[in-house]
Formats: sequence, structure tokens, C-alpha cells
Amino acid sequence: MGVRNLNARLWTFAAFLAGLVFLGCDSDPSPPSNSIDVDTRLIMPDGRTPVWFPDGTEMLATYRAGTGEPGIYRVRFEGGYSEAIYTGAHNHDYTLSSDGSRAAFSVPGPNGGVRVVDFGGSTDSMLPGGRNPGFVRVNNRTALVAEDADGSIVVVDLTNEVVDYTLVDGRKPLPGPDETPYIAYLHPSVRGGFRLRAIHVGGGEERIPLIEDVFVGNDFSWAPDGVTLYASVLTDTTVSTIVECSINFPSSYSPVVNAAVDPTVDATGTTLLASHLTGASTDYLLYHDLGSGLEEQFISDGREAVCAPDGKRALYTTDEGIWLAEW
Repeated sequence: MGVRNLNARLWTFAAFLAGLVFLGCDSDPSPPSNSIDVDTRLIMPDGRTPVWFPDGTEMLATYRAGTGEPGIYRVRFEGGYSEAIYTGAHNHDYTLSSDGSRAAFSVPGPNGGVRVVDFGGSTDSMLPGGRNPGFVRVNNRTALVAEDADGSIVVVDLTNEVVDYTLVDGRKPLPGPDETPYIAYLHPSVRGGFRLRAIHVGGGEERIPLIEDVFVGNDFSWAPDGVTLYASVLTDTTVSTIVECSINFPSSYSPVVNAAVDPTVDATGTTLLASHLTGASTDYLLYHDLGSGLEEQFISDGREAVCAPDGKRALYTTDEGIWLAEW
């Protein structure tokens, strides 16, 4: 990605972030040094890149490089149940439909492309060379949106597994929550790097500029309202700032957290977690109250947090694996 190449020191850690016994562990390797009451437990030793199921009881995850059989696993938090939904090399771009009935991900290599797993039993290959898939509602049906081999964002009909139409030239399409018709994506800039834009699918394909005048990282995320987004932008040659923007106010954004990446917002829309940075490394997982502006260290060695679809919970990664935090 252009931004990653331009700002290697800033986002290098994302390439090596931490993945089968998945029994909860009550020990906390580094209790948070703050006033927030938080419980943590180890969910998946050596795991990385967690994705929540919509019901909040399971996740998709994989192993840290070199520690387990390559593949994508479905992991239940209670009882230690796990199931491999795909074994073999894959990209870390897996995602779930809003009802949790399907997963999509991409596979590298000359025979690679997007795979869609129906938890009813089938796995279908589609969009050769594609990556960064997601699910979106188009004309009252669920469709697949992904980046094709030529760098365009396309919509794929899940019934006949063919490209319906091309949306726009861009990278990393990210549908809004609950498969809303808006998709955020990175648009290549003529000056290098990427800008953040959104597009309305199935409604005239209106294109909305969100962040146009600074370089945007690939770690942007939606708030639960389906209107607000949070993204990291490069504020100078070494420092990233998380900013807030909205599809209701194009080309306008405001800073929220300095020296941080990987923003994620809880289901109430009131708390933002992010990986705080000092220099080239992740320092700690940061807690930011979006109402009061209160900002505190949350988990001293946590990173890559993903807030739950319900309540005040998040999955996060340490060198030991994937942890669950509840506060």
C-alpha cells in the first residue's frame, strides 16, 4: 500500500502483530495502570487478527506466523470450542456478513482470489486475484464488495458469482455496519498515498470525499451509527493522528487522538480504543472517552483492538495471543 511504503516507520508494526487450546485464562500479564475497572482473559494463545461474530460469542482469528497450522479459525469464547473454516495460506482480510452466516477472505498466489464460506457447508471461489472483501446490501439483497486484481472496487453477485458492476478505482473497501449501503475506501492520490472517500451503493453511486488533503492509513473504521468514521492520518513524517469524519460533512475532519493508530469504537459509540505509539513501536492500548475527552492508558502491552458488537468489550492482541477485555 502506498501509505505503508511512504510511512514505513509508522505502520511497520502492523506487519508483524500477533494464531489449539482456547481455554480462558484469568491471569493478566500487565494489569492496566488507570482508573478504569477492566477484566481481561486470554482467549487464543498465539492468536492474531480477531474479528467478532455479530452475536458477540465467537470470533474468527488466525495464528501468529510460525506458531500453528496456517488457517482461519472459528473460536467460541466459552467452552474452548474451535473449528478451522479454512486451512492454508490466506490474507488477513477475513470478514463476516451481518447475520454471521457467511465469511469472506482472500487467498494469495496465482490461483488466489476471494473465497466465501457459507457456514451451512459450502465454500465458493470468486473474483480471481481479488482481496479485501466485505458484505453490503444492494437492492435488498446481500452482495460481496471487494478489490479486484486491477485495483478497482467491484460488486459481486453472490448467487451467480459474477461481477455485477465496477464501483470506483480504489483500495480496501469497508462497508458500514449492518451492511448499510455506504462503503468507505482508499482512493489513490496523484501526489502518492491515499485519500479517504465513501460511496453510496445502489443509489446513484454518489462519491463522498472525506479526507482529501493528508495521507490516510489503512486502519480506518466505522462508528456504530454508520455515518461517522475514524482514521489515522499522517500529520508529519513520523506522527499519526486519529481523526473523526462524517459522510454528512464531506471534506471535513477533526483530530481526536494524537500519536495513535488502529481506532475502534465500542457499541455505545462513546468509547474509542487505539494503539498509542512512541517512535516506531506500540506503547499501549489507549482509552478515549468521545464525550468528555478523558484519555487514559488502558492495557499496557495491548494492540490491534476490535470493539464488540454489543456492550463495553473488546478483543485485543499481545505477544501472548488474543485477549478479551470487559469494562
